[in-house]
Amino acid sequence: EEVTFRQLEREIRTVGALEYNETTLAYASTRISGWIEHLMLDFTGVRVREGDELLTIYSPELVAAQEEYLAAARGVEALGSTHLVALKQTAERTVQAARQKLELFGLTAGQIDTLRKDGVAKTELPLYAPVGGTVIHMNVAKGQHVMRGANLFRIADLSTLWIKADVYEYELPWLYMGQTVDISVESMPGQSF
Repeated sequence: EEVTFRQLEREIRTVGALEYNETTLAYASTRISGWIEHLMLDFTGVRVREGDELLTIYSPELVAAQEEYLAAARGVEALGSTHLVALKQTAERTVQAARQKLELFGLTAGQIDTLRKDGVAKTELPLYAPVGGTVIHMNVAKGQHVMRGANLFRIADLSTLWIKADVYEYELPWLYMGQTVDISVESMPGQSF
């Protein structure tokens, strides 16, 4: 046969398992300790959008932090237009520190502004979905006490999935990044992806 350039092909048949795309996984966790008052989701598999309310948590620590902020804000207002500049600056730094504490607990700027306008501490803090996707794991129930940093929900975007396939070592030279593959799934006979 005459020597020519041509496409070499080799078919590798293997089995694999569908998995979540790890780059789309996100955890919804709390920044405070407290008790779950209301749970908006009651099972896994629920689709959520980014910013959807997942639950509300009651935390005495949060209530105390809000009271500190309101007391500091009232202190600045009580000083009014005092001529004691150093005292007023100290009071304003106290308000700013109390505000930062609330932000670290997970309150948004809008929630803090509403708190200052209303002048009343809220007893519950909502936890919002950090990303849109499907809830694939729940580690929480209504009335449960949770600690700061607890991963309460795992959310994955299922619009793309990964397949982890098993190949033999001698087949590795035939595989490369970005390669197109055909996939068939037992639950969808006759279809190819």
